[in-house]
Amino acid sequence: MIETITIGNKSVEMRADGATPFLFKQAFQKDLLKIFSDTNISGDAAEISELVAELGFVMAQQASSPDPLQVNLSKGEFMRFLMQFEPLDIANAGEDIINLYIGTFQTDSVAKKKTDQLTES
Repeated sequence: MIETITIGNKSVEMRADGATPFLFKQAFQKDLLKIFSDTNISGDAAEISELVAELGFVMAQQASSPDPLQVNLSKGEFMRFLMQFEPLDIANAGEDIINLYIGTFQTDSVAKKKTDQLTES
């Protein structure tokens, strides 16, 4: 899923897909699937802001790379990404960034059979 998210006064194209958690782990040595498997993300505001900045960076890099195998996740590139924005811009866009990522796990499919209609043989 590709979406344009406004961070401060900049529009940033971001991509969230099945590779996102693996690229995130490669870049930051954190298990994104484990972080989001808990329905309540715990941590103080600084930790959550850091998570949002890191996730936004990974998804922006995914969207900007013509070759998904050549995504630049270096610490220098992360700092260049952050330096584009005012201190609270990314935190203020946090809900949109997280919703884009979570949206990759939502489905519009509907079960064909209801569980209460199943019978035992």
